[in-house]
Amino acid sequence: MLRLRTSVTLTALVVTLPCFAARQAAPPAELLFFALKGDIDRERVDEALSDEGARLERPPAKSSGRPQDHFVVVRAPLDVDARRLERALKKSRCKVEPLDWIRFTGRTGDEHELPTVAGLEPRDHLIGSHGDVRWYESGPDWAQFYVVKGRLEADDLRKRYETLFQPFGGAQLGVVDEQTFEWDLVTALEKRAAKKLDKELSKLAGVRDVRLDPDGKRLTVLVECYRLRRSAAPSKANSGDVRLALPVERLIAVLDEHGVEHSKSTAD
Repeated sequence: MLRLRTSVTLTALVVTLPCFAARQAAPPAELLFFALKGDIDRERVDEALSDEGARLERPPAKSSGRPQDHFVVVRAPLDVDARRLERALKKSRCKVEPLDWIRFTGRTGDEHELPTVAGLEPRDHLIGSHGDVRWYESGPDWAQFYVVKGRLEADDLRKRYETLFQPFGGAQLGVVDEQTFEWDLVTALEKRAAKKLDKELSKLAGVRDVRLDPDGKRLTVLVECYRLRRSAAPSKANSGDVRLALPVERLIAVLDEHGVEHSKSTAD
């Protein structure tokens, strides 16, 4: 009887454990962006990214005017070095360029779509507006540019955008978008601890300002959406949501490293 009971218990464990694993939350992930030039060997890319625990967020995209240029979005765990992903993509035998993203908000104008001219799609005109631009996406009142490292400034993009749309009724990009993250702190930060936290948070790309309320119990971080390397990943792959945001996990990691107890963040 004892042996039979043991056998039944072990069998139950074999059945239960996979179910338990399936219920575990997926590890935090983020999106990184690349431009690939050449014919992509998709099988090699998928295999190389899989070895890093990463995958393509959506199929490689290209425009008709630039059939050899591909825009690639990779979903990867937070702890994977971007350089490892770049090396994985190079196994496709394509030239690989890592991309930063810049988002503008407050676009104005009657129309934001250009006509197709000589086989060039509207997106081609935006990509061709500057040598550092590799891809472009937009919504009703916002626009995102994906760019290589260089000296491209936001004001330069705004001027080129306005010039490009001037013959078609005119349009303006607006301003570089910002995000605000806020936390209620369990314990008020002392002046020395607050100064150290400010220094560490300010090292993160995009962090423009760190503020602590006078009582030391509410922390606000202002992030500029300008030349950011990473973006938070949507909860579901291929969700169609392409408006980007700084991964809040990178901010929280700094708070945790400094032993700052906090509430769940709010962001706008």
